[in-house]
Amino acid sequence: MPISSIAVILIRLYALNLAIVGFFQSLGIALQVGSHGVALLSSMIPGLGSLITGVILWMIAPRLATLLASRRDENVTLEGVNELTLYTAVFIGVGLWFALSSFAGVFNWLHYFAVSRSSLSVWDDAEQNNFYALASEFLTFIAGLFLVVTGRTWAGKLMASKTLKVDARME
Repeated sequence: MPISSIAVILIRLYALNLAIVGFFQSLGIALQVGSHGVALLSSMIPGLGSLITGVILWMIAPRLATLLASRRDENVTLEGVNELTLYTAVFIGVGLWFALSSFAGVFNWLHYFAVSRSSLSVWDDAEQNNFYALASEFLTFIAGLFLVVTGRTWAGKLMASKTLKVDARME
């Protein structure tokens, strides 16, 4: 496997992180009660910027990797490890990273709500903000678990789309 292929995988790992964090950051802001119009849009700019940067980086990863490894693009022999296995490891690794990094936050916020809420009264503004912090942690945790469980499937789909593109170029 050429060094540029390994670089593509690493660049796409970073791009996936940027895109997912940006998506959930934007989603969390969009779901806030009371924000609308210009205030909502201006609050979403950092998240949308991260999401768009991640998508663009994902798309240009092959060209960027070729540029980075231009003179030293030698084959690296990793016996028994193919590109599908590496993509699977990356998806599962990112999933574990998301799930494990947000698990403590989810557990902490659930404990906070269980202890602080003895009645079903209406939430005040501070509790509303705390709920959105819980939702942010929880969505990241669920996305991580989803990637861990479906990492092999996503890696297979990525490899299939890559194979289709190569086949289309050869025709």
